[in-house]
Amino acid sequence: MSQAKLAQACGWASQSRVANYEKDTREPTLEDISLMAKVLRIDPAQLLSDGKSYARPVIAEVSPAIVDERFLVIPQFDIQASMGPGIVVPEHLEIVQQLVIDREWVRQQRLNHTGVPNLAVITGFGDSMEPTFCDGDPLMVDRGVDGMTKDGVYVFSFDNMAHIKRLQHIGPGRVRVISDNRAKYDHWEANLADISIHARVLIGLNVRKME
Repeated sequence: MSQAKLAQACGWASQSRVANYEKDTREPTLEDISLMAKVLRIDPAQLLSDGKSYARPVIAEVSPAIVDERFLVIPQFDIQASMGPGIVVPEHLEIVQQLVIDREWVRQQRLNHTGVPNLAVITGFGDSMEPTFCDGDPLMVDRGVDGMTKDGVYVFSFDNMAHIKRLQHIGPGRVRVISDNRAKYDHWEANLADISIHARVLIGLNVRKME
């Protein structure tokens, strides 16, 4: 079916809406996914694939009427954790929207987390973690992690400044704080007791898994 015919069958004024979805310049809402699937007489899950060997996440504002067991509803918090010099930790975190993410995609990533209720999305800010993830990338984090369980990428505060960095144990009570953009940023060391860990970064929704 052509873009024009699909748009017409969906009751949309222009085929540009379909074109934007196909070019990934606009994320479809769940209502639109459901409507297109109905017109095309396919399962909505088929529209969650980009034609490659893996499924990509669908991120959209929640529409409770059509969210089912195939999707996870995950809060996005209004915080930009710094991947640069650090930003001041806000007193209160606000949920800016609820996101819907394909449950099967999450399962395929084999993410080790403390439970779905602890999952959240935040935005990374700065360039110190390039190329692992970049300025403005949405990051899925596990808020159930409030201590350094293993070496990895964490959201933490130090001197009341929020950071996203790679933490590495270097001895009893000591950690090395590492920026993946090592050509531009030096590592530094700190006492683990002086660091407040808020979450562990699981994956960038660009998509890059954290190790």
